[in-house]
Amino acid sequence: MARETGRFASFIENGDSSYFDMYEPGTEQGLKLGNNVVGDGARFKGRGTIHLTGRENYRNYGKYRNPSDDDFFTTEPNNQLPVENAYFSCDAGGYFCADDYVTKPFNPLELVARVK
Repeated sequence: MARETGRFASFIENGDSSYFDMYEPGTEQGLKLGNNVVGDGARFKGRGTIHLTGRENYRNYGKYRNPSDDDFFTTEPNNQLPVENAYFSCDAGGYFCADDYVTKPFNPLELVARVK
């Protein structure tokens, strides 16, 4: 978490508006993140203790947190909650770990690469 947040200095991915163009629809990263509307790059930039990034990840976190309204975190201003609310900031990080580390096959080399 310290690496992701600059040693807890920022719970939001930093960059000017053009920085987030790499997450826009039609880009490789944008496709991976499920961004399908122009502006999604900045709208769904990384937020939280472990940055939740991309429309699809915000939607999946919404399904986890609120199954009756899985679009809750893809709707503005709710997409700001992982940076504005300490509970959601930490919870989104926990969700990422549970989804990424628990549900995918364990690869110790990948874990070591992430920690470096």
